[in-house]
Amino acid sequence: MNNFVNNVNKGDDVEKEFKTLISEINPDNHDLLFELMNIKINSIDNKPPIFVCILAHIDDFENKGRFFQLNSFERAKVMLSSIIKNESSKEQQQEYINTLADKSVFLLEKIIYWLKSDKYNISQQLQEIIDYAQSILNKKLKKYYSTRKNILELKNAKNIVWILYRNSDDKEAFKKYIMSMVNEKNVYKFLGLFITTYIGEKESYAFYNDSLLLLTSQEKVDKIIKKVKYNLNPNQKKVKYLYDNYDKDVREYEAINYELL
Repeated sequence: MNNFVNNVNKGDDVEKEFKTLISEINPDNHDLLFELMNIKINSIDNKPPIFVCILAHIDDFENKGRFFQLNSFERAKVMLSSIIKNESSKEQQQEYINTLADKSVFLLEKIIYWLKSDKYNISQQLQEIIDYAQSILNKKLKKYYSTRKNILELKNAKNIVWILYRNSDDKEAFKKYIMSMVNEKNVYKFLGLFITTYIGEKESYAFYNDSLLLLTSQEKVDKIIKKVKYNLNPNQKKVKYLYDNYDKDVREYEAINYELL
């Protein structure tokens, strides 16, 4: 890391140095790399190219579930937020936010979370950047409403529904909006929104009823299920079993493919 910082500061090609750095370290240890880089953040003179490199490779970093520990993918997000926090130029901070927004609304939302993580140490400028980032995120999310498509039919429906819910100013209106899309054809895809994955010796899945109650009631769901006339596929059967037995701490250990619900 010291060599990397020194080489970058003396004007060596940042992308080349970054690729060399990550290639020389076991992917399972990239989380430690970003922890060290975070410690060295104020020693790096030219931060924008570092931001660009991390963002360009963000999907390549190890993203395994860990027990009470951030993986490399999450550590990279923390690093991106640190670069924004340690930037003195408001214009450059906004440019970082715009770049994130173009990359992914999910990534932008997570960066906003990390920018707000130290709530006792938020300067006026940082608060303005957080507000700016939130406004950009809200504009991006409004596009999902304007398309008038059934969100549940989208490939990453689970992530989209929850990011819309978290950033909705009117939760009751959002509940009505989502429930207007639920029918007997997609009710199991809808129930898939409330399946929680637990990380342990072996991954397991369980139905989280408290999440369901954020959007609707069991009575409404049961009425829709009664209208189902088709034979359930293996993934739908797993979800129904978990839903029917949520209060018994039932777990499913075979993977559930949300795209096949």
